[in-house]
Amino acid sequence: MNVTFEVNSQAELDKLFLLFKSLKFENVKVISSETKTNTLITKGDKSLNPRDLFGIWESEPRSLSEIRSQAWKRNWE
Repeated sequence: MNVTFEVNSQAELDKLFLLFKSLKFENVKVISSETKTNTLITKGDKSLNPRDLFGIWESEPRSLSEIRSQAWKRNWE
């Protein structure tokens, strides 16, 4: 049988362990949610000059609402 507990702090986890000890559970396995996510962080290319990007939409000005409407289209089907 698997039971999942979500705790928000180390203090809550300690209380849960005390409960398990008092009930004499022997097979307790702790899995951190941080170990489930495999987030890959890569360093950016610091040699690029961000000032080169200024004015890229000079010939086609866009408003923030236009950018959002095009970028946030979702296919909910």
